[in-house]
Amino acid sequence: MRREYKILLIVFGSLFGVFLIAIVALVVFVAHYGPEIAKSATDPVAAKRTAEKIATFDLPKGYHIGSAMDLKFSQLVSIVPNGRDDGGFQIQLQATMTPSSSDSQFAGTRAGLGLVSKFVHCDLKDGGTDDIVVRGVTVKLNVLQCTGTGPHMRVETGTFPGNAPNATVSAMGIEGEGFDEKALRELLRSVR
Repeated sequence: MRREYKILLIVFGSLFGVFLIAIVALVVFVAHYGPEIAKSATDPVAAKRTAEKIATFDLPKGYHIGSAMDLKFSQLVSIVPNGRDDGGFQIQLQATMTPSSSDSQFAGTRAGLGLVSKFVHCDLKDGGTDDIVVRGVTVKLNVLQCTGTGPHMRVETGTFPGNAPNATVSAMGIEGEGFDEKALRELLRSVR
């Protein structure tokens, strides 16, 4: 067998071994933590505990925690208007182990929304920034707007000081159909 083929077999064999180890680790993780993750998504008490890992805050009037997920290395909470779990307007709070800045979060959101904008036929544009004080720290909220022939979507993102070292917020909705900027600011001002 030629030397090049042996090298290829070693490389692909090693990659296949790493891939198998990753699959086994994923199966073990899901088997061990799966029931707890599912409970945090549906149980209101567990959802509140997950939210507290991200930040201590008061829900805006007329809102509730729609869903929550605690993956141990990342927590996600979705806050939605009462009686409206249809995905219209929502505020998402997230905590990760990976450090994030408002600018890096904005770049990721912009890239994701840029891809989506091609499918929903809208023109993506920066809507500027808006500052809000959270726990004595000025937080920069970046605004993205998607306008054109499709729905006029608005997304506001930012990184804020919470209970987790890397707490982020994203608010998403259709402009003119319930994007609740007041609720977003009320929630952020209540963080303690």
